[in-house]
Amino acid sequence: MDILNTGKRIRYFRILNGMTQKVLGMAAGFPEKSADVRIAQYETGTRKPKHDVIVSLANVFNVSPMVLEVPSIKNSTELCYLLFALEDEFGVVLYPQPGNYIEEICEPITLWQHQRELLEAGGICYEEYDHWRYHYR
Repeated sequence: MDILNTGKRIRYFRILNGMTQKVLGMAAGFPEKSADVRIAQYETGTRKPKHDVIVSLANVFNVSPMVLEVPSIKNSTELCYLLFALEDEFGVVLYPQPGNYIEEICEPITLWQHQRELLEAGGICYEEYDHWRYHYR
């Protein structure tokens, strides 16, 4: 089963935002008559949303479009979004050790670790933590 796909990410954020498929589709600019069908097609993988649709959906959710796309891991930012998706799906959290990561990805992972530690210590709430993750650049 492919758990890291765009449709599942759309569904995750739709539910997180308390939206129906119709409400989300209309907010993204689809006609009321077909709004729920289009979102259902994306969520089930029947259709793959084009980049402009991803951008519209991300704007509705107030997150980076990269949050909804399955990262291709071409750089450290895309790696972080993949790791964030793994955290959402499986609770995976990494704690970097000096010398165990390529230098380019060590800093973002350390930043993530710091935010996670703040969350666990009660320094920030889960909404603030998610806001940081979903707006990471």
